[in-house]
Amino acid sequence: MDSWRNGEVVRWRYENKERWRCGKTVMWKDGEMEMWRDGDVEMWKDGEMEMWRNGDVEMWKDGEMEMWRNGDVEGWRCGEMKMWRGGDMERWRCGEMERWRCGEMEIWRGGEVEMWRDGEVEIWRYGEMEIWRCGEMERWRGGDVEIWRNGDMEMWRDGEMEIWRCGEMERWRNGDMEMWRDGEMERWRYGEAERWRGGDMEIWRNGEMEMWRDGEVEMWRDGEINSGSRVGGGDGINPRTPNL
Repeated sequence: MDSWRNGEVVRWRYENKERWRCGKTVMWKDGEMEMWRDGDVEMWKDGEMEMWRNGDVEMWKDGEMEMWRNGDVEGWRCGEMKMWRGGDMERWRCGEMERWRCGEMEIWRGGEVEMWRDGEVEIWRYGEMEIWRCGEMERWRGGDVEIWRNGDMEMWRDGEMEIWRCGEMERWRNGDMEMWRDGEMERWRYGEAERWRGGDMEIWRNGEMEMWRDGEVEMWRDGEINSGSRVGGGDGINPRTPNL
């Protein structure tokens, strides 16, 4: 055992153990283990493991692994993996993969894949593909293809082709061609040609040509010149007369 003092400086040693002090500064060592302290500041080390503290600030390290803290704020790292937290806010990352959160808001990203959430609102994206959701409302898109849904309401689109549906109501469109349906009621259109139907009633129109039918009653017209009508199963057709 060896002991040495000079005023406030005190040194004590026994085999591989050693203690050194000067006022508030204290150093203690045992083999690879070492501790150093000066008031609120403290450092502790054992081989690759190291800890450092000053009041609320703290740092801890072991090889590639590292952690630091300052009150509610905390950071953690190991190689490419990193984490940061402060109150409700948190960020986590490993290479291209990243997660960010604040309360109910959350973002997750990995290469081309990305997800964003805030309460009921959620967005998910991969390259050109995207999904958007809020409660019953949902939107899906990939290139020219898009699907939109809210409860009974649904819309589907691919380039010029579009389908829209709500309960019994349905709408279909592709370029100049369009169809609309609600229960027994139906409307069909292509360019100038149009067909409309509801139960026994039907209307067909193409430019100046028009046909109208309701059960056994039928009327047709071609511009202002020719018109005709038929009732029941009779085989007579009213003469074509000009509209004067």
